[in-house]
Amino acid sequence: MRRSRDRRRRLLPLLPWILCLLSCPPDVRASDDGDGGEGTAPVVGYGYTVGSVAVDPPGTALAAVLRLVNRTTSAYGPDVENLRLVAGFEAGGRLRVRITDADHRRWEVPDDLIPRRSPSPPNRTLTPPPPPLSGSRRRISAASSDLVFVLRNTTPFSFAVSRRSSGDVLFDTSASDPAAFLVFKDQYLQLASSLPPGRSSLYGIGEHTKPSLRLQPNQTLTLWNADIASANPDVNLYGSHPFYMDVRSSAGGRGGGGVGAGTSHGVLLLNSNGMDVVYTGDRITYRVIGGVLDLYFSPGRRRRLSWSSTPSSLAGRPQCHTGPSDFINAGGVTRMSQT
Repeated sequence: MRRSRDRRRRLLPLLPWILCLLSCPPDVRASDDGDGGEGTAPVVGYGYTVGSVAVDPPGTALAAVLRLVNRTTSAYGPDVENLRLVAGFEAGGRLRVRITDADHRRWEVPDDLIPRRSPSPPNRTLTPPPPPLSGSRRRISAASSDLVFVLRNTTPFSFAVSRRSSGDVLFDTSASDPAAFLVFKDQYLQLASSLPPGRSSLYGIGEHTKPSLRLQPNQTLTLWNADIASANPDVNLYGSHPFYMDVRSSAGGRGGGGVGAGTSHGVLLLNSNGMDVVYTGDRITYRVIGGVLDLYFSPGRRRRLSWSSTPSSLAGRPQCHTGPSDFINAGGVTRMSQT
């Protein structure tokens, strides 16, 4: 009996890979038109274009309709043809960017579990649709935030989040490689952002046991809850926390007072589905098996993050996995962490 339990425990870390192999279609190794040859990343989608866009009068919220590029692959199933993107600012200078199916409801974390605001008002101006986007970009900002959101009318479309005070780009989805384009299918979502090599130090994307708190390049972090002891390194553990903090050094290297030096910001993907987060040092890519893309960007302060704008105000501070006898102490731990 004990040997059987040990065997099941050893197999738990392999569960995400087994599920992936079972759901992987035969043509995922290459796109339908032959791109992505042997040894290269498969092309799963070709992105979206901006169909129409609306910005509220103060210029603090934006909503857009996205249309599928007229070139698709059958890998992981058909693409969702119409998407809706809503971007707006919230308390503490936090920026929210939400991308979902424009025609059908999809699973997302219930509001009664994590209360949050409804999408920004421009979302309601899309019926009837506004005129197509004229010009190459749309920009929104708020006096209460150091963040700026820019929507680019390119093929495929892209968006970027930067600091108004320094111009430092924090998140940028533009890419020339189709393997990094936005993909939105029923059971496969992909979003990627470039990162400045040598200036970006990432922490988070748990729960994993690693030799360093700082994430090391060229690794895939799987978020799929498994009741595995934390003594096991480099495997997905009990919790899933799709949040990272990015601490920036100066543009000219470590130290100094260059662009973005000594600043930090946080990025949360509010999605409860299983996912892989691929970090290569110059890019971070989310690969999710369902739900929506609901991103929260926290501007932080110099050399530290403001708790009022981090995910703790959305979902609280994560607790360690404890037994029932320790549950009564959780309230005290929470009170201590807030002092």
